[in-house]
Amino acid sequence: MNPQQQYPPQQGQTPQPYPPQGPPGPQNQGSYPQQPSIAPGSAPGQYQPYPPQQQPTPSDPNNYGQQPYQQAGRPPQTPGYNPYAFTEEYTAQTIKKGPNKSVILTIALLGLLSVGIAVLTFLPDNTKNNTGTTPDNKSTTTSNAGKDVLDRSNGELDLSSRISLNKALKAQKIQAKAKQQVNLSSGFSFMVNKIEDYTSPNPTTKPAEGKKFIVVTAVVGNRLDTGNLSVSYLDFRLRDQNNTTLPGSVITNEILNNTLSSPTELKPGEQLTGKVIFEVSVTDTSWVFKHSESYQKTTDDTTFIVEGEIVVDTTPAATISESTTSGQTTTTTPTPAPTN
Repeated sequence: MNPQQQYPPQQGQTPQPYPPQGPPGPQNQGSYPQQPSIAPGSAPGQYQPYPPQQQPTPSDPNNYGQQPYQQAGRPPQTPGYNPYAFTEEYTAQTIKKGPNKSVILTIALLGLLSVGIAVLTFLPDNTKNNTGTTPDNKSTTTSNAGKDVLDRSNGELDLSSRISLNKALKAQKIQAKAKQQVNLSSGFSFMVNKIEDYTSPNPTTKPAEGKKFIVVTAVVGNRLDTGNLSVSYLDFRLRDQNNTTLPGSVITNEILNNTLSSPTELKPGEQLTGKVIFEVSVTDTSWVFKHSESYQKTTDDTTFIVEGEIVVDTTPAATISESTTSGQTTTTTPTPAPTN
C-alpha cells in the first residue's frame, strides 16, 4: 500500500491523510527504537515527538525499584524500611537479668542467724531463769548440805550438795517445819519462809462462806548435777486439820510477778521464791504444806513415793520438837499436825 494513499473513510468520519514518514528519530543506545508520536494539537502532516523518556536508574535490589508502601498517618520512610514491621508493643524487648532477690535475702537471713548463734555461744551463762538465782555458796553452804532437812535462817536454800538422779532416787517421806529446807532424792528442794492471810485486791474475789485465803511463801530449787526441773503452784498441796488435801487456788495467778503462777524451769543449782494461795477454813490455824512425786521401778513395775511435808501455822507460840529417825525429821506443834 502506498504510504501516501488515504485510507477509505469510515462512515461518519472525514478522510485524513496518512502522515508522511520521516527519517527515524534519535535512539538511545541499549533501548528499542522509539517511534515518534503525534503530539496532541499538531496539524496533519506535522508531528512533534514527545520528550525522550528517561531510563530508570538502577535500584536497590532489596526494594526492587519499588517505592515503599506509605501507610496512612505514618511519616515517609527511607528506602529499605519494611512498612509492615511490628508495632512497638510487639517488638521483642531485651530482658536484663539480675541476681535473684529471694536468694540474696535468704543468704542474708542465714548469715544473721549464724552471727546470732555465735554471739549466744560466747556470751557468759546467765545464772538467772525466770527470777531463779544461784546463791553464793560462801553464804549458803553448810557442812550438812547432803542431809534430808537443813535449818535455813537466811531464807535461801543450800544447793551446794549436788546429786545424780539415777544414783540417789529412792522412796522418801520427809517432815520439816517453816524455814527448814527439805531435800528430796529426786533433786528437788523446797522450804517455807512464811504463811499469812490473803485479801484479794479484786473486790469480786471472795472466799466461800466460812473460808479464808492464806498465802504460803516458798523457796524451791534444783540440786541435780544435770537436768532441769519444772515447778509451779500446782505441784503443791495443803492438808488441813480435818485431813483434807487442798490444791492451790487459781487466785494464785492474780499475784503480780509470781514465779510459781506458771511452770518454771529450774537449771541445776537454781532457786526461786514464789507464792501459793489456798482457801482454808477460818477456824484452822495450822496446816501441812507438801510436795509429792510418784515413780515406777522398771525392774518389777512397782511404784514408790518421794514426798516432803512442812508443817506451817499462824500461832506464834507454837513449840517444835524434833526426833530424827533414819535421816527423817518429825515435827509436832501444840495443835496436832494431821497425819495420813
